[in-house]
Amino acid sequence: MIGCCSTLKRSQNLDYRLLSMLDSCKSMYHIKQVHAQLITRGLILHPVPANKLLKLLSFSSFGSLSYAHLVFDQIPHPDLFIYNTLIKAHASSPASSQHNSLTVFRSMSRDSSLLPNQYSFVFVFNACGNGLGVVEGEQVRVHAIKLGLDNNIFVTNSLIGMYGKWGFVEESRRIFDDSITRDVYSWNTTIAAYVGSGKIDEAKELFDKMPERDFVSWTTIIAGYVQGGCFMEGLDLFHKMLQEGPKPNEYTLHVDNEVKVRDMEAQLLNSCQFSDA
Repeated sequence: MIGCCSTLKRSQNLDYRLLSMLDSCKSMYHIKQVHAQLITRGLILHPVPANKLLKLLSFSSFGSLSYAHLVFDQIPHPDLFIYNTLIKAHASSPASSQHNSLTVFRSMSRDSSLLPNQYSFVFVFNACGNGLGVVEGEQVRVHAIKLGLDNNIFVTNSLIGMYGKWGFVEESRRIFDDSITRDVYSWNTTIAAYVGSGKIDEAKELFDKMPERDFVSWTTIIAGYVQGGCFMEGLDLFHKMLQEGPKPNEYTLHVDNEVKVRDMEAQLLNSCQFSDA
């Protein structure tokens, strides 16, 4: 009995070491080595190590999305997290890969034991806005409505962004107005939709109504004025941001924003000088 317990403990320790080895992988060669051991140990059939391997393959600088698909195809019963990982990976990839996010999403939808969650739709809507067609996006939206997720704030925000990227800013605004709940991202995304369509007056009107603003709110509206050639208005808003804008508490965020502020100020000043020349 003691020998059995000892063997089981050694086996568990080996499993833990294999999982920790994934965190230390620095190349595809190392990933493939650990992958082979996961297969030998039967761990690739378990959701946690399988999803961990897929994330490493999909999002690391040395990973391979095509190899991630090979791993995915070896998993007999992928769970929701595994599906979402692959959907997100394709949605975050170049436009040529965007359609694969919809393919994986549809594959998950055909599995009667799984239902997409809000994150599934967020990833697919992002892909639809970045490269897929309007028809595909509308079809996925109908699916979200059927599942009662159309009022989820994450889904709503991604819908606003999707229609904004397509240039359908009126639909973005309608979704925003009909939203049951909103956060600063909802406001920023709708303002960005106006800016992207060149409707700076509408963007500024909505900006002025914001109950709270973050750094993105200010930079989005300022960028809108600059893109429209209204450099002085942009510079005025920049100075207003310095007086009224958000005061980051995190040191790293503060440093990052300070760099962005200096770059923005230099660009605005150069633009103003160029326009006066």
